[in-house]
Amino acid sequence: MTTLLASLLPLLLMVGLIVLIIFIVKKNGLFRIKQANGNSVKWVLSIYFIILFASTIVFYFLPDDKAASISQEDINKMVRYGQELNNRAHLGTLDESDQLALKNEWQFEATENTLQVTAETGEYNDIIVFVERKDNDVEDKKIEFIKYSTDSLFNHDGYQVDFAHNKLIIKQPSKMDFQFAAIANEFTITQFTGEERLHIRMAAIEPEILYLRVPKDLKLTGNVTLIEQ
Repeated sequence: MTTLLASLLPLLLMVGLIVLIIFIVKKNGLFRIKQANGNSVKWVLSIYFIILFASTIVFYFLPDDKAASISQEDINKMVRYGQELNNRAHLGTLDESDQLALKNEWQFEATENTLQVTAETGEYNDIIVFVERKDNDVEDKKIEFIKYSTDSLFNHDGYQVDFAHNKLIIKQPSKMDFQFAAIANEFTITQFTGEERLHIRMAAIEPEILYLRVPKDLKLTGNVTLIEQ
């Protein structure tokens, strides 16, 4: 409600100013020829300075639009890092890259012989869960869950996990709203210049990998990718 009032305040001030000017003009008959004297000039100048003063006040109440740009170089870099993230996950060498970051790490205790990997709501087809089985000499029953990602262009928490009754639950990232703007010439210009029409490309620029390390004999169910050692 407060945000709405702040957005409407400049408009209300301008409407009020217009009503005030119309009232003064009608009351004093400033534009009648017979009153075209020095007193009318003073009124006109007064109204002019009132408008200038009010415009200055309205200016500081206008919304401050802050725009951030993402260069093509940044996008290309995120694409390369995303490819490296996926390749290293298949090879089991995620911890050997300087371009990838360990974002979160969880540890759970396996209470049964089967682990179910599932999602909180629906499926998790938009992210890959890689699974590495521990060596035979590792006797612990700990389940290690690690999240890797590339450098982030946005402050986003990404995927989260929860564990209950030997079920590993993947939680979707919290929603974030973004507004995008693009500038392009009209067709009346591009038809002569040969410039291509505007194309919008949407891409995942912040890929994440969920990496799971489980005991050797633990059975798994769910959409996971096993890493061959």
